[in-house]
Amino acid sequence: MYLLIFADFSSFYFQVITSIWFCVVANAYDKIGKEIDDYSAKNRGQTNVQFAAGLFNLLAIKYYRRHWIVIAYNPIWGFDNHTVRVSGYIRFRKHGRNILVASVDHRKPVMNLARAETEMKKVSMTYRVGNWFTGYWNYRQKARKIYDSLDKTGASLVSVIRCNAHVAVHAHSNRLKYVKRCPDYYFLVMWG
Repeated sequence: MYLLIFADFSSFYFQVITSIWFCVVANAYDKIGKEIDDYSAKNRGQTNVQFAAGLFNLLAIKYYRRHWIVIAYNPIWGFDNHTVRVSGYIRFRKHGRNILVASVDHRKPVMNLARAETEMKKVSMTYRVGNWFTGYWNYRQKARKIYDSLDKTGASLVSVIRCNAHVAVHAHSNRLKYVKRCPDYYFLVMWG
């Protein structure tokens, strides 16, 4: 009987603590989103490199128990030009730029960086059309097709962005792997 009462009591406390934790996390998520929007509004005139570095420093100092990545690039649209998956914040066409921000707890294990680099280097950037009679032509793959072909295991942020978008990345580098397939193709980033 005493054991049953203790089990109910501990279960109740677990539910209360879990509820409080979810409220704190939800409030922090909203607060960080507002900080990103405010920083974006106040720093419109900066280059993408300056913006990414400044926002990264703001977040990394204020929320030091998390590892961060900030990607800023010119406002492009369409799955043929960019495709992203972010465990965090996406702000498309926000004050003249696209912004991606992700974070993970600093204790989270780092993804397999060697596998990520191999994946990004081996993915095909073109596809071939035609036949032996009329000839063959190579065309650039759409960003979505390249994104879908990547193994994204362990990554908190994956992006495939056209090189002409002037991509700027600022991150905790021990979690970052990127491959530039420029000038004609894409800038691929995996972080986690």
